[in-house]
Amino acid sequence: MNIGERLKYLRNKQKWTMKDISSKLGIGDSTYSGYETNYRKPDAEMICKLADLHNTTTDYILCKTDDPALDKETSSNIKDFFDNQKLHWDGKELSEDDVESLKDILEVAVKRMLK
Repeated sequence: MNIGERLKYLRNKQKWTMKDISSKLGIGDSTYSGYETNYRKPDAEMICKLADLHNTTTDYILCKTDDPALDKETSSNIKDFFDNQKLHWDGKELSEDDVESLKDILEVAVKRMLK
């Protein structure tokens, strides 16, 4: 499998069109089409954006691994972040209840993205 085939597979898995992807990335339709057809090669910044968009790793996009999953250790650090930081909003420190509410909201959002 090459990068273009991998990108097409990820796009189809999400049931997105090429236009959907190019719009989300803020690039031209023909640019994204070039990535899928291997006519163009995405630069390092674009590969990172594609990995973020598809919730996968850059190694998966680059075909260095066949495992699309993010490292579980890295993923769990998001939860740890809330426990180990003093969070602020507009200069005001958030209470423990506020932080718990944010964690709940984020958990729902992440579960929806991973569907």
